[in-house]
Amino acid sequence: MKEKTIYALGFFDGVHIGHAALLKTCRELAAEARCRFGVITFGVHPDALVLGEVWEDASCKVSYGALREYFLGSELDATMHYPFRTAVLDFLLGKIRAQAACDVFWTIQEHYPKENLYAALNLIGSHDRARVLTVLGGDVNALKMAMFLQFALPGVPSIYYGDEAGMTGGELDAVARDYIASQGYGDCFGHGLGHGFGLEIHEAPRAGKNSADVLLAGTTITVEPGIYIEGKCGVRIEDCCIVTEDGKINLVSSPKELQMIL
Repeated sequence: MKEKTIYALGFFDGVHIGHAALLKTCRELAAEARCRFGVITFGVHPDALVLGEVWEDASCKVSYGALREYFLGSELDATMHYPFRTAVLDFLLGKIRAQAACDVFWTIQEHYPKENLYAALNLIGSHDRARVLTVLGGDVNALKMAMFLQFALPGVPSIYYGDEAGMTGGELDAVARDYIASQGYGDCFGHGLGHGFGLEIHEAPRAGKNSADVLLAGTTITVEPGIYIEGKCGVRIEDCCIVTEDGKINLVSSPKELQMIL
C-alpha cells in the first residue's frame, strides 16, 4: 500500500453501524492491496464496513487502464456517492432537468448490487468539496431539498459538519477588500488576503475573492492585506492567526502604527 493510504486503516466506532474503515485512495491501489485491506479490516472487526472514496459510478470504474472490481465481494462494501451529489446539485442549480437527474439515480440503482446501493454514502457536502450553501448561492430552500433527497433515495445520508459552521475564505477576503476600497485604494489591492499554514508554508484554506473554503475553529491562516501604489510605494501587513469560535488569536505582536523615519 502507498504510504498515504495507511492512515485510512483506523476504525471509527459508530452508534448504529458498528465499525467502519475508510479507504480514501482505493483507485490508486492494485486489486490485491484492496483485498488485503478488507482482510485486515474484517480480521479486527468481523462486522466492519469498508467504505471506498470513488468519485464515479463504482460498478464500472476504470482506473489506470483496469476495470475495478469494487463490488465483486472481496474489496468494498460501499462507496462515497459522488454521482448522487453531482446530480442533485446540477438539478438544483438548473444545469440539468429533472428527467436527467432521475436518469442518474435510476442508472446507479440498475448498476449497483442491492447491498452496495443501500450502503452508499449519500453526501452533499464533504471536506473535498465547496461548502454547499455557498454553491447554492445561500438558497436555504434548495439546501432543504437536497437534504430531502439524501433521506428519500436509497443510501445512507451523510451530513457534513463543515456545511453548518464557519466564515468562508471569500467572505473574510471581502471584509478587508471592502474596507480598503472604502478608503479609495480598491484598485491597489491585487492579491488574495491569505492562506493556511502548518505543515506547508502555503496550504488550504485560502482567503481570496472566490474561495469557498470554510474557516473552522482551530484553522491557522495568514491575513495579509496590502496596498501598492504604482510608481510610488507599497505596504503589506502580514499576520498569522488561529481561528477561534468567537474570533481569532493573532500570533504576530508587531505594532502596525505608522512610524516616520527621517
